[in-house]
Amino acid sequence: MRLAVALPGLESTALDRRALEATLSALADSGVDVEGFAEHDRLEVGDLGFPVFHYLRLPERNEAVPFDQVLYPLGRDAAPYQAAFWLMGQCPGVVWLLDSVLHHLALGGYGLWGKWTQYRELLTAAYGDIGPPVAHTVAGNWGTGALFRHYDLVAETTRRQRAVIASWPALAERIKSRTSGREIAVVELPLIEPAERWESERSSSRRPSSVTIVSMTSSNPAACVAAAAGALQGEMTRRAILCTSTPTHMTGAAAAARRRGIDDRIEWVLDPSWGELAEVARRSELSIWLDEDLRAGERLLVLQGLAAGKTTVVPRSDLYTDLPEGVVAKIDLGHSVGPEVAGLMEAFASDPALEDGLREGARVFAGRVPRPGEAAQQIVNLLEQLPISDGLEMLDLSRPVLESLRQDMIEHVVPDGATAPTRRLLGDILDTTAWLPEQRSQVAKKE
Repeated sequence: MRLAVALPGLESTALDRRALEATLSALADSGVDVEGFAEHDRLEVGDLGFPVFHYLRLPERNEAVPFDQVLYPLGRDAAPYQAAFWLMGQCPGVVWLLDSVLHHLALGGYGLWGKWTQYRELLTAAYGDIGPPVAHTVAGNWGTGALFRHYDLVAETTRRQRAVIASWPALAERIKSRTSGREIAVVELPLIEPAERWESERSSSRRPSSVTIVSMTSSNPAACVAAAAGALQGEMTRRAILCTSTPTHMTGAAAAARRRGIDDRIEWVLDPSWGELAEVARRSELSIWLDEDLRAGERLLVLQGLAAGKTTVVPRSDLYTDLPEGVVAKIDLGHSVGPEVAGLMEAFASDPALEDGLREGARVFAGRVPRPGEAAQQIVNLLEQLPISDGLEMLDLSRPVLESLRQDMIEHVVPDGATAPTRRLLGDILDTTAWLPEQRSQVAKKE
């Protein structure tokens, strides 16, 4: 099998990038002929076991030696995934969805570059008459997390692709529910770090001296601070570590901590890189996740902690449904989050067997997560099940632009009242300037 892969421009220390590259390297080692395609700043990627080219060279490389399939690992942010997003439009393939809410990808790729017309057209194609009002709402900076989750664009973004893979089971169920029941396969990103690196030391009293809220929700920072207050209740020596963005800290979280009188017991980690976030998660004694919009990088942080037997608390939310109670503790987000966290901490303190059971269940669950070689084999199995085709389909995205350009040039260059021979002569000259695809092939055959 010959496979093209669009490589995302993720942070080099991010667990999802490292897991993805380990899987692709295992693919190449297994005998799959892999070629990577990336933005210019990803061309120096070290020894992955396969060559990497600029993403604009995909058609050229396919013409030289045709690919059987193209794989698009795709997440929610425009910057790291812009190459995959562009190539998907020209060459449909297999999308490996790593995150939810692809609306962020479209907004970053269209709207934030000033391409509001294309952004509006995409929303109209996906949602009909409601599309333009949604575009105007977002353009006016009134977009909320709830709006993006409701109009997540996953169906429209993946509609023309040959197949869709999700990077964890709960994400697959969400995608399936939003793509009219389309079949969604699952290939999880593998665990790549030893569990020992994630084990934290607990005090002799078995009670954690610190609790880490690794993932907050920006839509309700006060609730997240309430969770921290619940974790600190009754334990005056315990501290809380909260990871969040600077805007969330400035516009609600810091004030909420001051109102509750716990600001001096909180260590704020603002705008952490993926590497910094992983380091905080590694040393956490008890991890709490409060963001409903879970991402692939965060999912891996959760799983690495579970593999080390770390006590973990997550929300009752659809992207966490495949993590069963008994492996993690679950809480409802909202006004009850503070008392629920406080109740959990009390339960752990009064019944050590409860937390021991969670920790053991976590290790067993994470032990079933694939390693790079297993994930690579799952991808091969899925690709081999797809219908055999005559190679990649290259869509001619430039045709409407070239046709419009040619008509515009004829209108401005050919004088009114010109004779037929003059029109033919000028038309031939213009065609050599703005060739359409069939004209290029005709010239190539003549040469």
